[in-house]
Amino acid sequence: MVAALALALARPATARFARVVRLAGCITGGALTLYGAVGLIEFALMALGARDVPTDVGDTAMLWYVFLWEPLWLLGGLLFLVAARQAARTTGHREAIA
Repeated sequence: MVAALALALARPATARFARVVRLAGCITGGALTLYGAVGLIEFALMALGARDVPTDVGDTAMLWYVFLWEPLWLLGGLLFLVAARQAARTTGHREAIA
């Protein structure tokens, strides 16, 4: 579903559809960015010892979250926001030409 949204951001079919796709891209990007940032802060606090590490996570997995998984969520969200912004610029340019 999210992959289809990413493809739609790359090439929206119509101006009306483009607005909906851009809005969905902004919402998705914001949610992914927030999820990644909150997770990164939470796991970083665990790595620094400010919070207890849950037994089901463990020390090794916590480091994977800090250095790989949470930054990937954050990066994915930021890329969605950039794609939505770029789609807005491209669509506006197409409408001005037509």
